[in-house]
Amino acid sequence: MENKLLFKLRDVNKSYDTGTQSVHAIRNLTCDIYHSDFTVIMGSSGSGKSTLLYLLSGMDHVTSGDVIYNEIPIHQLKEKQLLTLRKKRFWNGLSSYSLNPLFDTIRKCGSHGKT
Repeated sequence: MENKLLFKLRDVNKSYDTGTQSVHAIRNLTCDIYHSDFTVIMGSSGSGKSTLLYLLSGMDHVTSGDVIYNEIPIHQLKEKQLLTLRKKRFWNGLSSYSLNPLFDTIRKCGSHGKT
């Protein structure tokens, strides 16, 4: 069985402009993630883990570089295309505890057949 390339990242950079300075969350990241691999993203607080997950899922946009999922250049997709891709392929379990009430509401609505 072939170990298919799932994500291909090339020279990925993500910066945030605070008005007075630019904060680099990710700098020059190049890596490949394969379908059958067990991949762990770890690091200290503020090291860019969540930012990377957002970039992989298309929930945020790279400052520069390429993010490719199954040969689809996520960094070039329009918002509607990203929405379709996320609905069909991704679920990003957000790590923000402030969203728990929202998730509870969605779960309750879903359990009654509503969306």
